[in-house]
Amino acid sequence: MSKLPKIAVAVFVALGLYLVLGTVGPMFFDCDSAFVHQGDSPDGLYRATIGVDTCKDSTQNHVWVFFVNIETGSNVRRTLVKDTSISDFKIDWHRSDVVEIIVPSGIDWDDLRGGGSFESVRVEYRNAPQGEFSN
Repeated sequence: MSKLPKIAVAVFVALGLYLVLGTVGPMFFDCDSAFVHQGDSPDGLYRATIGVDTCKDSTQNHVWVFFVNIETGSNVRRTLVKDTSISDFKIDWHRSDVVEIIVPSGIDWDDLRGGGSFESVRVEYRNAPQGEFSN
């Protein structure tokens, strides 16, 4: 086979893979996001948002927290838990440098993911008082 037919076959195969993955890929990784709770720091510099991603590939589902510095745009998104059936998390800013994530009952603390800080903001977790959330 000469060089030109080999190139044509390679282009044809690449185009076919692109079309197949472009059509089939989104069926597996397509996710819908829903915001659950949001709150701004008392000084208005930071915003924390909790949301849920529900995906066609359920192994990609998760509850997440997103922190953003409103002035600079600096941000981070962290997974809290993979179990999207429990999503009643809440945000409570105590000061501009301390935010509390209130965790609903039914969450295994060993499964709780996330970090201890974002920029100068300390992130704390606490259990919701009994009866505060309804699942």
